[in-house]
Amino acid sequence: ISGDDSYLRAARSAADFIMDKLSDGNGGLLHRYAGGQGGIGGFLDDYAFFVWGLIELYEADRKPRWSALALEINAAQTELFWDKDKGGYFDSVDKKEPFLSHRKNPYDGAIPSGNSVALMNLVRLGRLTGDPSLEEKAMSVAKTFSSQLNTAPIAYMQMLVALDLLFLGGREVVIVGRREGDDTTKLLEAAASVYTPEATFLFRDPDDNEEDLSRLAPFTKDMSLVDGLAAAYVCHDRACDSPTTSARELTDKLKAD
Repeated sequence: ISGDDSYLRAARSAADFIMDKLSDGNGGLLHRYAGGQGGIGGFLDDYAFFVWGLIELYEADRKPRWSALALEINAAQTELFWDKDKGGYFDSVDKKEPFLSHRKNPYDGAIPSGNSVALMNLVRLGRLTGDPSLEEKAMSVAKTFSSQLNTAPIAYMQMLVALDLLFLGGREVVIVGRREGDDTTKLLEAAASVYTPEATFLFRDPDDNEEDLSRLAPFTKDMSLVDGLAAAYVCHDRACDSPTTSARELTDKLKAD
């Protein structure tokens, strides 16, 4: 938004710090860092909010490593906290200690609940990768808390935002271009100029074999430059319109939709 790269550098640094200092060595996260050491096994909020940040970082930095990491942490979150009997995520790992409350909290106060953030993450990761199982998991979270939502919807505002995206659908905007190209920059700026909260933005550099987006999002595999120019593909549930190389046309398309 600001064009100040220092914010992006800080975000990268924060993500790298978490993985370097707050990883438990087994694919999980730790809760706190103090005195030069990490400690305490992570809670649902630690996982869900980090995944949220990684998705945002991917859209800002356009490096597939961040979306890949988001998928890994999200998978670990499900392994640790998912209620296999009734659905939804527990707030903590069940250690069978009677004095600890093993609960599931969907309430969105000043800070959204882990379940609400996790639901949104599942929808966004599903749209980003084209993996329907992620949106199916999101639907399961919604069903788990449906009675609370119907009784007092105002208490679950973040979850309602996620449900709006889940039920109303969205768009995938895939921009294919060389990372430093002027034509790529114009398309990226055009996409950012339109308020599209329901859209998922993906970027693919056809020359970047090391971090090829198509490994994470197979539906982008055949998307390519058009006549050597950067191109934008606007898709609805992975069904894509003809690509455009025009920033103005992309802007008009996003506004019209």
